[in-house]
Amino acid sequence: MSARHCFVRFRSGTVDTIWLGDARAFLLSVPGAPTLVVDGICPHRGGPLALGRYDAATQSLRCPWHGQARSRRQLCAAALPSIRAGDAWTVAIRQPMRADGASASPDAGPILCFRRDHLEVGNSAAGVVGNPV
Repeated sequence: MSARHCFVRFRSGTVDTIWLGDARAFLLSVPGAPTLVVDGICPHRGGPLALGRYDAATQSLRCPWHGQARSRRQLCAAALPSIRAGDAWTVAIRQPMRADGASASPDAGPILCFRRDHLEVGNSAAGVVGNPV
């Protein structure tokens, strides 16, 4: 199965979480470390890592479903390719493709970008643009 990437542009402050089909990503910002765009799906059981708690003492993020800890080093190694210029971000989100070129995800619908404290559907007002490549 091949893959393509969708490039999503957004501004930090208006967006910190991205949903694209089955893919999930979020901004992880902790004191004393660079901000990362991180895969939002826990590899243990698929839990929503964006809702997890970061422990500064152990430098790890705990999945809210089963408490599985992901160290900052693991999160850095699995960070999504991204470019930041000021508060503008561009992130590449991988989308699996079938051999016939169709999306392998039947739910590869709209790009949803929001802040975790309120839902904001991806649109020009949110400063979000998605370009599948």
